[in-house]
Amino acid sequence: MKILVASALHPDALEDLRQHHDVVCAFGAPEAELKDKIGDREVLVFRSGVQITADVMASCPQLRLILRAGSGTDNIDLNHVRERGIPFLRIAGPAAIAVAEMAFCMMLALSRQLFR
Repeated sequence: MKILVASALHPDALEDLRQHHDVVCAFGAPEAELKDKIGDREVLVFRSGVQITADVMASCPQLRLILRAGSGTDNIDLNHVRERGIPFLRIAGPAAIAVAEMAFCMMLALSRQLFR
């Protein structure tokens, strides 16, 4: 498969992908560069720190799968994903504990009125 990795991943994960697939990296790339590099890709992998707009995805007619390594979806145009019927998977597991810890911390801060 032809994969675009738009955010830094663990080096071992990236090496494993490269052993089995055609991988292009565009870590922290601006929208114009993403549009240029995604053109012939079938899979998009990204994390936080990159905006995946409808224009970026429209530049890739062969896009068959989108993987979000993390839990948030605020940095991708989900309407475009749904309109095109592209499977969208989130791999939220590694960040789930940190998200839960932050939520619990915020609840304690609110209950103790720390930010009054």
